[in-house]
Amino acid sequence: MSVAAFVAGVDRLLSRGHELFPAGGPGGGQVFAAGGRVPVPEAPDGHSGLTGGARAAGGAYQQAQAGADGLDGDSGQAVAQGGEVGAQGRAGSGLIRDQARAVGAATAGMGRSPAGAKLIMAAMDDHLAAMQRQLDQTTAENRLLAMRMRQLAAGYRGLGAGGMGGGMPLSGLGGLMSGGGGGGGLSGLSGLGSVPGGWSRLVGSVRGGRGPRSEEAAPRGDVGTALGGLTQDSSPREVAAAIIHEARRRGYSPHQTIAILSTAMQESGLRPRAVSPNGLWRSIFQQDSGYPGRNNPNTAISGFFDRLAHHGGPSSPDIWKSIFWLQQRPGDSSAEAAVAHGRRGYLNEIQSQLPRATALYRSIAGV
Repeated sequence: MSVAAFVAGVDRLLSRGHELFPAGGPGGGQVFAAGGRVPVPEAPDGHSGLTGGARAAGGAYQQAQAGADGLDGDSGQAVAQGGEVGAQGRAGSGLIRDQARAVGAATAGMGRSPAGAKLIMAAMDDHLAAMQRQLDQTTAENRLLAMRMRQLAAGYRGLGAGGMGGGMPLSGLGGLMSGGGGGGGLSGLSGLGSVPGGWSRLVGSVRGGRGPRSEEAAPRGDVGTALGGLTQDSSPREVAAAIIHEARRRGYSPHQTIAILSTAMQESGLRPRAVSPNGLWRSIFQQDSGYPGRNNPNTAISGFFDRLAHHGGPSSPDIWKSIFWLQQRPGDSSAEAAVAHGRRGYLNEIQSQLPRATALYRSIAGV
């Protein structure tokens, strides 16, 4: 299989994964309209047995009605949450697909060499794995929602069995189990069951028996230059060599190293003296004043890696999102949260240097 065919196959598969999520936005919770019912009339005055029975029945009805109103509200929230799960899954899966397309387009000319082909395939594998995680996350969230819905349905059935007869408007039960339309209910992965053989089989068919990720083109021995010798006047190539050496020393893969290098190229052009127009961000990775060593290129690089280690590090399932997290929204709870709430255009910006970063990496690492 050619590299171009592999990339095209990955795009088809990622598009298939994206289509599993409903196109409709969140909604559906509004079908559970608690309240608005006619109040139970007061029993007539008197002390007869009929009056006492009417009062007791009215009190029981009011209590059941209050319980139904509470269930209606909880049901509406559950259905609305189901719609939100679907909308978030669709947005996340679409971002994964679009990122893969951008990387594929940027690296199209590199597949002619074995090393370049392996780097491209490693990047595509990362996006396949990211889609798998998105599917797994949404499936897990839907399981929790399904459990909650079953609990609510049992609550409605309990009210109906309490002798209220057909007069008790158990409005939530029907919509609860059907999802209420409009993207509600368990719509977060509405098409998962339609994938023949499941996602894993589709991924295997695209990979076509290729070797594991351990075959990624990695240089042998030390590469680049150890930190300590950079100055404010060091050249971009010298800075790149230091970044590559430090990334390899800390356990980053070639694909991850190239992503870090691409980020530095976009942020500063690999220039230690780079300063943002407003003067707030400086050096190779455009760091703020929270980095005490940013004015020294050696400590600017080590400081970046120190903090990246706490935002995914070499074990990051998506190095681009980890970099986004560190550079754009380091205070967020996760890379996914950072991307969801941050300026997503930053991902495209740092990935725009991928062809040049890959060529520079190969030149320095000798692969």
